[in-house]
Amino acid sequence: MNRNTDVKSVAKSRSEGVTDLLRESIIRGDLQPGERLVEARLADELGVSTTPVRAALSQLTSEGLVQVYPYKGSYVTEVTPKLVAEVLSVRKRLECFAAELALPHLSKEDFALLSEYAESMEACVQEQRTYEAVEYDSLFHGLLYRRSGHDLLLELFFGLQPRIQLMQSYGRLFARPTPAGQTRANHMAIVAALQSGDSDTIQRAIEEHIDHGHTLMEEYLNAHPGVES
Repeated sequence: MNRNTDVKSVAKSRSEGVTDLLRESIIRGDLQPGERLVEARLADELGVSTTPVRAALSQLTSEGLVQVYPYKGSYVTEVTPKLVAEVLSVRKRLECFAAELALPHLSKEDFALLSEYAESMEACVQEQRTYEAVEYDSLFHGLLYRRSGHDLLLELFFGLQPRIQLMQSYGRLFARPTPAGQTRANHMAIVAALQSGDSDTIQRAIEEHIDHGHTLMEEYLNAHPGVES
């Protein structure tokens, strides 16, 4: 056994575990947008050294969940109107393209999966299980990227997803309760559009879905004037 390799593997595993824990805490809202992240404090809370915490914060910075300000420190990324507009404008174009490429490859099993994800998402939203709802949303939309057969497009999806999840969880934590059935209906509208096989119908359904989310986020941010744009 190569001792140096083994030590590096353990260190990597530890930093990945800390990264997962911090990412989940941010998306759950336990660590809220704008909150300062102090390495020593986090290390103490997690029972690890500062080394894996530093590595985790570096990874989360690359994902857009953490922002580092010189001489000030690391902070959970603020959800601002600018961030929302930029992320969702990119998402809209990527997802329409993904759906166009995925359409010929979608099977009956895929449509069943999409419906299952929509049902699970609905249940999580109504039970206020925000993190799980966000995860099912990622599975739902991610299926289109996976079936697109476009590796770079899938990579872009994974790169954008943490920011999308941050916004979704932030909105669901503080926005008004979602009416029963609305989450399911919003996503099943995309499923129905895909089943129609009509490109214009599919594009319209995806754009309306993303625009709806954008409107909800704008309503929340407008009600919280302390958030900078």
